[in-house]
Amino acid sequence: MTKRYWNINLEEMMEAGVHFGHGTKKWNPRMAPYISAKRKGIHITNLTRTASYMV
Repeated sequence: MTKRYWNINLEEMMEAGVHFGHGTKKWNPRMAPYISAKRKGIHITNLTRTASYMV
């Protein structure tokens, strides 16, 4: 599998809503390291960690 470099920055990720995860009732416990907060019943994803996997 070839790696692809996604030329995207954190501001673009925020505008696209990448940081919004699933509802807190539908989460997978293996995603815990990537969740930075809970807000209004939705998990907020850590964008810095997410971006590091998109390189």
